[in-house]
Amino acid sequence: MKKWKVIGIGALLLLGAVLIMAMASPEGESEASGFRKWRNSPLGRMFLANRGRLMTLRAELNVTEEQRGEIRAIIQNHKGEFQPVAEKIALAKRALRKAVLEGKPVESDIRKASDELGKSIGEAAILASKIAEEIRPVLNEEQKKLIDKFMADKEESVDNWIDEMAE
Repeated sequence: MKKWKVIGIGALLLLGAVLIMAMASPEGESEASGFRKWRNSPLGRMFLANRGRLMTLRAELNVTEEQRGEIRAIIQNHKGEFQPVAEKIALAKRALRKAVLEGKPVESDIRKASDELGKSIGEAAILASKIAEEIRPVLNEEQKKLIDKFMADKEESVDNWIDEMAE
């Protein structure tokens, strides 16, 4: 579990660094100015809003020590399943990136690689659904409602981002 937390945090930090570098300000502008521009972009607003929602959700859930122990045990029972699924996604993502960026793009190669990535993501979704099914009974009704609200707010945020991109 600790390994996945470290990987997750590392991925978020890497994503943040890449986004900040991508929005690097032109010569003469400060880094803070570049971050301000990114933060005020549609993607930046969505990213920061969802991060804030997640932190709020975690605080509001009020998970008890007993619940935390039960959830930890459920995740521990599936620990051996995470690595192969994550590895398939990583390999499929690399293959898709290679098909898109290397040499002259071949549409059939890109479609094949994207299909493989989709299948890998599907495997991860199936695993996540199994784990969620086991965790759901551990949570009380108020916690479930908070999670449902979080998901609805997150979806609305994505919809708003898509709308902003069209402008």
